[in-house]
Amino acid sequence: MSELTIAFIGFGEAGGILAQGLAQRGLAVRAWDVLFDAPERRQAMLEKAREGKVHACRNLREALEGAHMAVSAVTASSAAQAAEEAGRIMTTGQVFLDINSVSPETKRGDRAFVEARGADYVEAAVMAPVPPYGIKVPMLLGGRRAEEVATLLAGLGMKARAISPEEGVASADKMCRSVMIKGIEALTVESMVAARHYG
Repeated sequence: MSELTIAFIGFGEAGGILAQGLAQRGLAVRAWDVLFDAPERRQAMLEKAREGKVHACRNLREALEGAHMAVSAVTASSAAQAAEEAGRIMTTGQVFLDINSVSPETKRGDRAFVEARGADYVEAAVMAPVPPYGIKVPMLLGGRRAEEVATLLAGLGMKARAISPEEGVASADKMCRSVMIKGIEALTVESMVAARHYG
């Protein structure tokens, strides 16, 4: 596994934690983030990468070329743009793992961008907050290579499970679960507010 090179598109909270966790296991990990070019954030971001033994790249192309897998960990509003730009660079044999919290329809659109030049797209639905779990955060995977990628990630110490050969299913699973969990939380808060109001 140590010969693998993994590139992270996005080095914020989730991307940073996962990238550093994999680097600690001896993998060659690269990262590129738009904030690497932001004057007010650049130095802190580069220091974070250095401390985590992650190679901070000058641009997206440097991060992606020759990498076995790219992990997209950007904001939801930037997910499609990241997939489109990566799709222009990535080629046959490379895998784009999309861990962004976006709709099933967005994931399917992102797949089309990524597969334009022959790379493979795998969606990941991250089923819990990343900070307490690190690379052990549970993920559900979907896509033609989901089983293969789940096995690979498990070998790296991650907790990923393939649930469908189709993109969008894992994201829909997460969406439905979130409706239930957040609905219960909202109902609990509302009932407690009413109970407190009436003593």
